[in-house]
Amino acid sequence: MKMKLSKHFLERWRERVRRKAPEASEVEEMINDAVYLQRCRDFFTPRGVRVRVLGLYWVPHENLILKVDDKSNMAVTVLTPDNTDDEMD
Repeated sequence: MKMKLSKHFLERWRERVRRKAPEASEVEEMINDAVYLQRCRDFFTPRGVRVRVLGLYWVPHENLILKVDDKSNMAVTVLTPDNTDDEMD
């Protein structure tokens, strides 16, 4: 399945990385070269509501972390060292 980039991802990339947002194929390459930190998982609350925890990929050469919904193959957001606690999402 081809990688998709969410609107949120594109906005956060421009805001946090301060460069033109990459193409989906470039994000796929970053993920392929990244250090896999956490897999994407679905959990269910006691009431049966699904909660998805996103996969985390550290891209050392770019000095950033990508949060990816591996189940729908969508990059959701990007984190950089400049993020403060109140900016994290």
